[in-house]
Amino acid sequence: MSVYIFGDSITRGHYGIDYSRYLDSSFQVKGWDGSTLLQIFNFSTRYFERIEESEKILFLGGANDIIYTYLSLSQNGWSDYIHSRKNLVTSISTWKEKVNQKISSILSAYPKNLLYLSTIALEASFGNTELMELTHQYNDAIKNIASKFSLSILDLFKEFNTVLKTKDVSNYIAVSPESLQKDALYIEGNVYTAENVSNSRGLFLSVDGIHPNNEGALCIARAIKNIFV
Repeated sequence: MSVYIFGDSITRGHYGIDYSRYLDSSFQVKGWDGSTLLQIFNFSTRYFERIEESEKILFLGGANDIIYTYLSLSQNGWSDYIHSRKNLVTSISTWKEKVNQKISSILSAYPKNLLYLSTIALEASFGNTELMELTHQYNDAIKNIASKFSLSILDLFKEFNTVLKTKDVSNYIAVSPESLQKDALYIEGNVYTAENVSNSRGLFLSVDGIHPNNEGALCIARAIKNIFV
């Protein structure tokens, strides 16, 4: 029996440290850089035909929904990128309704698969009050959606909060898409290089406020294994 995990760049593992290295072969992992939760739904459904009935599917996304919403409100290295990707920034209520509609559609088409949602965990939120407020709003929406459809939920935010609530997390967040690429080329999946980058930025679970370092990867993998194993 396999568990299928569909997500964004955190799941793809190109930036920082790949959490899937700490999962065994029963976990099938696929991520798409820059994807919102709705885009993850759309991208993942092309794989559903090869997923057997009653197998478990985890959608581990939503980080970009928060980041795009937050960063689109000010001039920064992300503005042009975000605004070039049309229809990504909406109100939370509109986003919630679209997610509801998509999950309803997936459940209608694949009623025997077990779907899981995840709360959103960004280390950057722990060093930024405004970003944390957005995170709570999106996570409340996710929990409400999960309750509406009787879906199980991976509370990844709770796992991060357990580690970070006593830490003095900096307000660093990746300054542009280009900075992510520079980090990826510099770190190249090396645990020790990632740790040095995190330390230089005052971070504990990520290299850039978004993508996990080794401790962050272990935290995500541990949360996944705790709910599925």
